[in-house]
Amino acid sequence: MTPKQEGGPRFDRHYLLPITYALTLTASYPALLWLAYPVLLWLGKYALAALTVAENLSFWEPALFRLLLAGVLLYALFLLLLGAANIICSFRMAQRGEIRFCINAMLILKYGLIPFFLFNYLLGLLVCLAFFVGTRGMILFAFPVTVPFLLLAVFSVWAMLLPGSFYGLQVVRLGIRQGKLAFPAAIFHLLLQFTFVADVFDAMYLSVKKWEMGKKSAAAVCMACLLGAAATALAALHLL
Repeated sequence: MTPKQEGGPRFDRHYLLPITYALTLTASYPALLWLAYPVLLWLGKYALAALTVAENLSFWEPALFRLLLAGVLLYALFLLLLGAANIICSFRMAQRGEIRFCINAMLILKYGLIPFFLFNYLLGLLVCLAFFVGTRGMILFAFPVTVPFLLLAVFSVWAMLLPGSFYGLQVVRLGIRQGKLAFPAAIFHLLLQFTFVADVFDAMYLSVKKWEMGKKSAAAVCMACLLGAAATALAALHLL
């Protein structure tokens, strides 16, 4: 007879993977911006020859630039390996039938990365506005040239939601196995899991409606969304 564990159930160490991934993206985002900012300006220096003032900035020194570029590449490599580890973990846990873990990991990544994607949206908006003002609208004529870079940026950001989407995929697979999801509905949920914004609300629906889990976190996220929408509407009315 095995002795009972004291102090309640032990923390599943597998949760460290989704938690670390969410923290790596969200909590370290300011540090990533500090590293990437000079690199982006270096690229902009050649994309926009009119910004000659950049030639006098101190971070064009080759040694410092290489150090900053190395930091960005190491960060990206760590993020890639961590994302791959989460995807592999999702398949292993689904094979063991760990539906609760897959749901919790899905929610950790879907809810936990909301600040990251909001920062990305605001940053992209500010960068576009800065280029438009800095070039006095001339950047519009270069728009066809920038399309490949914009598509690459969108794909890179979309790829960052894949670990959470693969946990969602496992939830859908187990839902079919348990008889909670019909095949046509499962296909629809899979499409939503790999779609910006819709994936968050689909994860909320699957956890609350199908498995009756995560009700408090869903309520908190909905409340935050409502407050954010209200604040945005008030700010827009104030500017008008």
